[in-house]
Amino acid sequence: LQLNQAATIDWKGANGWTTLGYAQVLFIANIVGNHVQQCFSKERSLHMAIDACTTVEQVRAIDIDTGWPSN
Repeated sequence: LQLNQAATIDWKGANGWTTLGYAQVLFIANIVGNHVQQCFSKERSLHMAIDACTTVEQVRAIDIDTGWPSN
């Protein structure tokens, strides 16, 4: 769609099929990209917390379940 912004694509959603244009696809891409970035940021913070641990008990104390972006 970047090469031909007048083009459309077929898209299957929760309510069935629809046709999306450039602006709609760009909107979805931004939402998905932001979500993925938030996931990577959370993973990075956990990675750094785990790397800073010196004992198994410290690793076990890290809460890996909270702080993730919502769906």
